[in-house]
Amino acid sequence: DRATSFYETPLPQAGEAQLPISGVIKVSYGKSDEIGAVSQGLKIEGLANALVVAPMGGVVDYAGVFKGYGQIIILKHQKGYHSLIAGLGKIDTVVGRAVSAGEPLGTMGAKNAAGESPTLYYELRYNGQPVNPSKKISGLH
Repeated sequence: DRATSFYETPLPQAGEAQLPISGVIKVSYGKSDEIGAVSQGLKIEGLANALVVAPMGGVVDYAGVFKGYGQIIILKHQKGYHSLIAGLGKIDTVVGRAVSAGEPLGTMGAKNAAGESPTLYYELRYNGQPVNPSKKISGLH
């Protein structure tokens, strides 16, 4: 009796949860960001064109451009969890695809005009509400 998504693709096991990119966490969950807003996720500075991977196993519910977030991917996981990954330079997955933890989803963008590394935004949601990613990813503060 495995959970299924809207597309009736069986949801893969979460697997070992991890960050979607290797990099430096610039803003942690619950901390103020550069404009003073409390962050509901993590802002992670990564390398230009770095690989972005699934933080946990799931099914791609959305992949594309969304409002002010740029290119985003939303993954549906088991037990009411979703991952929102925003700020990708390129998306290499499609809606309805089942992915395992660590499976490639796309890549980061290039450095900006000022030579700054790209930043990825990662938000973990439980039953539609943002939660601290440390609930699933060990080693986060």
